[in-house]
Amino acid sequence: SVDTLISNSSGGNIGPMPVKALPEKCVWSKKVKDIVFCASPLIMPGALYPDDWYVGKVSFGDAVVKINIASRAIISFLLPETIDATKLFLSDDETNLFFINKGDESLWKLRIP
Repeated sequence: SVDTLISNSSGGNIGPMPVKALPEKCVWSKKVKDIVFCASPLIMPGALYPDDWYVGKVSFGDAVVKINIASRAIISFLLPETIDATKLFLSDDETNLFFINKGDESLWKLRIP
């Protein structure tokens, strides 16, 4: 199981992430302080996390989620195929989310409405 904690900029613990996600699969908005985008596995196979994911023993099929940490509101975006998203980053205007599919190192873009 993956339990990721959220900390504030001072290092204080805010609480658990409301979805299962490794820190490497998340990116914070630079425009809205309480917004984080994460690639969250639809199914988490039994494994030793995060080690088994790092070495490629397991992979995920992710959905992208937009989380408002303050309100705990979550918006999900399903991806068009099975993608194990990593290295997420946002365009400067935050209308596009880019990520790498860990399985084949291809670059993807998701338009954020």
